[in-house]
Amino acid sequence: EAEGRDLLAEMKAEQEAAEPFDLEPYRVDFDHPDFQLVEPEPLPPKPWSTYLLALAVLLAVRLAAASVNIVHDCDEVFNYWEPLHRVVHGTGLQTWEYSAEFGLRSYLYIYLHAWAAVPGGALVQALRAATGMAALPARAAEFYAVRGLLALVSSLADAWLFSVTERAAGSIAGCMFVLQAAFSAGMLAQTTALLPSSLVCAALAASVAAAIDMYPRRAVVLASAGCIAACWPFAGIACVWIGLWGCVNLEIRPCVAWTVGAACVVMAVGALIDKQHYDRWLCAPLNLVKYNFAGGDSTLYGVEPFYFYLKNIFLNFSTVAWAAFCGAPISTFYVCTTGAFEWSIWPRAVWLSWTSTWTWFGVLSLLPHKEERFFTPVYSLMVLYSALGWESLRRCLGSVGHRAAWVATLVAVALGLLRFAALCSNYGAPIAVYSALPEARHGSEVLCVGDEWHRFPSSFFLPEGYEVAWVRESGGGMLPMPWDDSDVAPAHFNDRNEESPAQYVPLRKCTLLVDAKPRGDSGLAGKAGGRWVTLAEADFVDQPASSFLPRVLWVPRWLQEATGMRNTY
Repeated sequence: EAEGRDLLAEMKAEQEAAEPFDLEPYRVDFDHPDFQLVEPEPLPPKPWSTYLLALAVLLAVRLAAASVNIVHDCDEVFNYWEPLHRVVHGTGLQTWEYSAEFGLRSYLYIYLHAWAAVPGGALVQALRAATGMAALPARAAEFYAVRGLLALVSSLADAWLFSVTERAAGSIAGCMFVLQAAFSAGMLAQTTALLPSSLVCAALAASVAAAIDMYPRRAVVLASAGCIAACWPFAGIACVWIGLWGCVNLEIRPCVAWTVGAACVVMAVGALIDKQHYDRWLCAPLNLVKYNFAGGDSTLYGVEPFYFYLKNIFLNFSTVAWAAFCGAPISTFYVCTTGAFEWSIWPRAVWLSWTSTWTWFGVLSLLPHKEERFFTPVYSLMVLYSALGWESLRRCLGSVGHRAAWVATLVAVALGLLRFAALCSNYGAPIAVYSALPEARHGSEVLCVGDEWHRFPSSFFLPEGYEVAWVRESGGGMLPMPWDDSDVAPAHFNDRNEESPAQYVPLRKCTLLVDAKPRGDSGLAGKAGGRWVTLAEADFVDQPASSFLPRVLWVPRWLQEATGMRNTY
């Protein structure tokens, strides 16, 4: 004890004799003119070779898919392909949304693609000639050229997302991202669809990639401009978390200024274009919001159960969907318990992709009217945190996790291809039949369609001199009608989905009929009477007679015949 007391006394004397510690050199003068906060640096650049390789794979797969993909939604045809045909060729079918009385659709989205139709069609024909393939009709070539543009835009956005995934989580995670983004059925079907949701999907993918790359201005501008250019302002709900992240990194005022500024510029350009077509000033995105939240009734077009989107997620993404549910928790746990990754990168990727996806999912699930295309904007983000989730599992469980991650990825690829093949095989008849139409006799043909109106693939597949008309079968609902340039607000259109007598023609005026019927059934031709000759036909799925599995996954033709699941189109 005496020695201890002596030691403490000695230490105290030394402390008193020492000079006091001067903190002044270590103080930070926040008001000094040279003081500035250092923002986190962007991710280190990677060689362009990996980015270009990913872009090549994505683009090649999507161009191939574009050449065989069906038109999945009648809204895609009548609200986008038909206005595009009108802008390029002057004719087409008009829906009530394009009446100046309602003005719910902006022509800006149409013009973003119209420029590529004619030169792109010429390029498609030249490529087919160079490879020894038969030439397509000129307008069909334009159709596929626009699809090629859609494939290019979506591939550029997803390749950027691949680049940041690879830098954040490694080359294996990047490889899994590319495989799932290229071959998942949902990506194959929707990335080449002429729909606002597809443009928003690309914009949101690029926005999240910019955010992970620490470019906050680009992130908020891409998200804002993409939603307005697509005339789909509701998708801003999926971008809320990007906006909040932007406010943290840019501060609130600059973030709001960039976001609102980008939206206003795009909206102003859209208003100028729309003025030429509607013959009055209007703001289509605001009209769309007003219709859906103050007076319109979307349930007129169908109501689906709460699990509708869950079912479609599992159909279109298989094992990716399981990773979508578990990926973020696994990734978060891994980052919190190891020091393998830089904190500013991995959690940012998980947080932005996961929160955006499930915020959008939650909002859509609460709405009574549901459509598969509504969920498209977050498809790329689902694939992103699926890849991060499998990478986390691979790192946590070692060789077992490595094998599980690769098996799950390859299963997703196989099921995606089988699902996409089933869609093209079961529902590809309409494009096949319309592509086989002969040249118009005597300069004009009246092609009539009954209950199969919703599978009309667009006027791009009609030869010169053809006119499409509807004949009444089961009836019900407002149908598109030929554009009348002399009347910007036709009186026969309404927003209550009530059919108009003017939308039908009598069967006696028809020179050609298109119909889907069971084998041996005369269909529309029997109702029309007289002698009809079959010019073209193709196999088509018999939905009531077929079982669930052959409808959702491709099966050999002999099995389709054995199960009686084929009709004639």
